[in-house]
Amino acid sequence: MAKDNRDRTSIDLRGIRDRIEAIHRDVDLLREMKFTQVIRTLLIRGIEAFERQYSPRTSIAYLVRQWSLEELAAETEISLEVLRRIQDGVRPTDGELVDLATALVKSNGEAWNTHELMAIRDATFQKPVSKDSKEKQPNGNRK
Repeated sequence: MAKDNRDRTSIDLRGIRDRIEAIHRDVDLLREMKFTQVIRTLLIRGIEAFERQYSPRTSIAYLVRQWSLEELAAETEISLEVLRRIQDGVRPTDGELVDLATALVKSNGEAWNTHELMAIRDATFQKPVSKDSKEKQPNGNRK
């Protein structure tokens, strides 16, 4: 396989080198790593944190799309019809989020808890309108 030169770059560490070295020295998990591996690990963690907070991919619809709907339905006992609507960007109810929390996991393998899923949903959607209203809700994909 040919090496892609775009995968290598120089980084200006002015103002942050001391902080990285302190983390390298003080965190047991990182102590045995080479300095470049520590930088890469911190960069990956920073990207993940940024994506969780700002990425439009972090929506309930996106998280549901990572599953086979049939498997997710079996795991959560949510109907395929409801899962398809959520996948298409319909606002999930609190009860549906409780059920989804039994199956959905973060990129690091840790389970999402119901409160985290509610925060994602609430950041994605406006407050629900009353049941009497026919107003459309945002699609959950921030499109």
